[in-house]
Amino acid sequence: MNKTFSKRRIVLIAALAVLVLIYIFQVWSSSRTGIKIVKTETEPSEIIITKGMDSEGEIHLVKGSDGEWTLGSKKYPADENSIYSILSAVKEIKVLGTASSLSGDGSRYGLDDSSKITVTAMDSGKAIRTLVVGKNTSTGNQSYIQLDGKNAVLLADKALHSLFDTNENALRSKKVYALSPSEISSVSVSGKDGSFTVKKETLPSSDDENSPAPTVWRLEKYEGFGEEKISSEKVSAWLNTISAVSVSAWSEQPYSGKKDDSLVAELSLIAGGKDYSLVIVSEEKISENETKYLCESNQTPYRFYISAYTAGNIKKTLKDLAD
Repeated sequence: MNKTFSKRRIVLIAALAVLVLIYIFQVWSSSRTGIKIVKTETEPSEIIITKGMDSEGEIHLVKGSDGEWTLGSKKYPADENSIYSILSAVKEIKVLGTASSLSGDGSRYGLDDSSKITVTAMDSGKAIRTLVVGKNTSTGNQSYIQLDGKNAVLLADKALHSLFDTNENALRSKKVYALSPSEISSVSVSGKDGSFTVKKETLPSSDDENSPAPTVWRLEKYEGFGEEKISSEKVSAWLNTISAVSVSAWSEQPYSGKKDDSLVAELSLIAGGKDYSLVIVSEEKISENETKYLCESNQTPYRFYISAYTAGNIKKTLKDLAD
């Protein structure tokens, strides 16, 4: 038994020694090739992206007291995934080595005045990082950069030019609302063919305390349709398609807040005690295969367009939900 224990101990010590050697080799290798990770000391609360020397067209991102990021002077909500990618790229940069000590205009690396992208990260009004981004390398997996006002051209991991060569519209959140289907207690739809309302009803619970109380959907009222017996299963499946809505494109037309007799369809939800509405203001035939649906919602002050798929789900009729 002692011999077996000793063998295991020797194997474990040997494995640990191998891991230590591998770690030492990686550190030694990184130091020889110039690889290093450059991190900011604090979390940015403001980011300014300037293409070339165009200060008027710069992109301004600001983190609010609620932790949400907004975009530009109109304070559009920013897309969460885009903000995550930008913050990750700014806070931690993997430098693979030095490409050059810049002695010309930098055009070879995309760092000349007309081509470069300057990213300034700030916190409490102070710059904590200045990143000048040049072009991506020929492989597309790295990029040329300059850091914190220094002339050296560094080779950075990732295609940073592709990330920062963006605009306000691309960084703007596309979310109108996002709800959990289980939160929704009532749905109303009105359109040219009629209107109806369905409500969730909780049935008496079973004797099993661990089993959740069953729910069904009931037809509350309807107008313009023949009497229908709705399917709770079909209503539940439908809720999965309308519980979250994203825009396909934003319109700069403001939300009117007024009723319009020419409305195509109106969807109203009650979820968690709050009211959510989405109105298809107009539909415009662009081509044989494409129609634009202009919408507005009480969740945003701006009008927007939705896809044909989303519009089709909003324009449901009782026949689509019939048992």
